[in-house]
Amino acid sequence: MKHSEESILFAEPTIIFEDTDILVVNKPAGMTVNVSDTTKEEVTLQDWAMKYLGLKVPTKEKGAEVSH
Repeated sequence: MKHSEESILFAEPTIIFEDTDILVVNKPAGMTVNVSDTTKEEVTLQDWAMKYLGLKVPTKEKGAEVSH
């Protein structure tokens, strides 16, 4: 999934549950979960979650983890 308005508009995860401690989402099939050296051109679930939560988006380096 490449960075583009089209991919962001049509491939957003669906929020199933959210409270102050947890965010549960249904991610689109094919969406990469974690940021890595090989995802420089992709919008990952980690990128989406960091933006949604208003956290500093990492610059494709190891950091926050996504559990699945």
